[in-house]
Amino acid sequence: MTDFPVREVREGQASFFVPDVPVLGGPGRRSTLPFYNPAMTVNRDVTLSVLSTILPPNATVLDGLAGTGVFGARAALETERSPRVTWNDKNPNARDLILRNAARNDLEGEVLTDDLRALLARRRFDYVDIDPFGPATPFMDGAIQQARNGGVLGINGTDVSPLAGTHPRACWRRYGARSVRNPCGRETALRIFFGFLVRLAAMHERGIRPLAAFAAEHFVKAIAAVDSHTSAADNGLAQLGFVRFVGARHEISSTPPNGPHAGPLWLGPLADPALLAAMSSRAETGYD
Repeated sequence: MTDFPVREVREGQASFFVPDVPVLGGPGRRSTLPFYNPAMTVNRDVTLSVLSTILPPNATVLDGLAGTGVFGARAALETERSPRVTWNDKNPNARDLILRNAARNDLEGEVLTDDLRALLARRRFDYVDIDPFGPATPFMDGAIQQARNGGVLGINGTDVSPLAGTHPRACWRRYGARSVRNPCGRETALRIFFGFLVRLAAMHERGIRPLAAFAAEHFVKAIAAVDSHTSAADNGLAQLGFVRFVGARHEISSTPPNGPHAGPLWLGPLADPALLAAMSSRAETGYD
């Protein structure tokens, strides 16, 4: 049982309990209660569509900052290949609620209360989903290092204001990149975010390839496959650059230009066309 009032909600195929507190829009507010943000439903919908297409049978899935456990529950219920889900949240209130929600949906799996960075240092998973309250940067390095060759990461960023140029100094501190307000703010935010992942991976002689990276609501999301070959690291770095904004126009360069600009950021494709086609086909035929 939990020591706080709850209410039951439904998302996808999961019915689960969440803290009975007022629902706020946007990225949410910090609390000692397990975190559930209905505004992130579209994020989970798209992510699960990707996983339903790419996960091998019996894959190991980590819901790394699980909150109420909704992502892990939906992954277990809605992907067809029976993933083995581990939920993790260092908040003991979250653990109790996740156990209750797993039982509510007849699910089994590990429920841990580790610091995510410590968990990533000692365990490997086929897919790791990280949906933090605040910046994801403290967890990115560990996620990249734990990944097997071909392992997949799904990392959310809710600090879009720095990435999109509203708080450029925060972007410089967190991502080592310049941001500037521009007409393509969300795409710029996503490309800075993904470019930072590429640079982190390269520091470990690894590459990272976008499967589906997107921006919506108040977040950016990068779903990407890790490649352990140094050639993949080199190929990724070769697709970084800068964007200079001149009125309504933008110019791309491989070196920092004069004038207002953003970067380094990812200049390559943001998704795998074959994966998107497979996802579209599944959606049209009515599969989850």
